[in-house]
Amino acid sequence: MASPQPLLLRLVSGEALELVPGATSAEEVRELRRRVAAALDMLPGSIVLLLGQAQLENEDSLARLVDSQDGAAVAVTVVQLASALAGECRASERTEGCSWGSFTRSLKIEACGEASFYEQDVADRGTDSTSTNKRGHCTVAGSFVTFVFSQDEARFLINADGNLQ
Repeated sequence: MASPQPLLLRLVSGEALELVPGATSAEEVRELRRRVAAALDMLPGSIVLLLGQAQLENEDSLARLVDSQDGAAVAVTVVQLASALAGECRASERTEGCSWGSFTRSLKIEACGEASFYEQDVADRGTDSTSTNKRGHCTVAGSFVTFVFSQDEARFLINADGNLQ
């Protein structure tokens, strides 16, 4: 078995995150997520760890994933869910002067990162509205929120007023 490799933890901003003791590939992802969350004063469910483009799940083996790095330090990106966005973000529009021809979208974000998305569209007066409800989790980078559900994802821009764009 290869010796544990050091992990370089970086926030999305590029700022380094130091843990004591330092993080290594010998750690379980679940424990690394717990330590990162504690260092950032957040809940573990509000932290997403990325190795390259791959999201690390609690069940993943860091040792196996970084084994091909030939002893070099491995960079892990730490994505913090914006706890400030916990709540409901909405977008809606209505055709002027009509009660039809509208859409409503709502993204409810919980502090732990879980989320639900609701969407309703009404095309015209003669058709039924269509609606969708989905559960998943969110990651936040800057003003962009990525909602991941099942095998799919949707990205939203959150305006300064907290609404979806």
